[in-house]
Amino acid sequence: PRNFSHAVDLTFGDMNRQLEAAGATFSDLIRINVWITDLDADRLRVFREVRDRWLDVSNLPASSVIGVAKLYDPRAWIEIDSIAAV
Repeated sequence: PRNFSHAVDLTFGDMNRQLEAAGATFSDLIRINVWITDLDADRLRVFREVRDRWLDVSNLPASSVIGVAKLYDPRAWIEIDSIAAV
């Protein structure tokens, strides 16, 4: 990814493809857990801005955003685990 915003957008795009493959949409999400490396106020703001383009902000699923030192791959900035009810 070019930057953190792009990484978040790519991650939500991947989620969208997985949801569609299961016959679901973002509206079916009931829970998301998000891990972000080097989480600070700026990254949280960027995450929320991108998230709000993909999800219905009037009906967000339960969620957690957790700051971590690093993820499985040192090049990764974000990981999202989600549960959908279909």
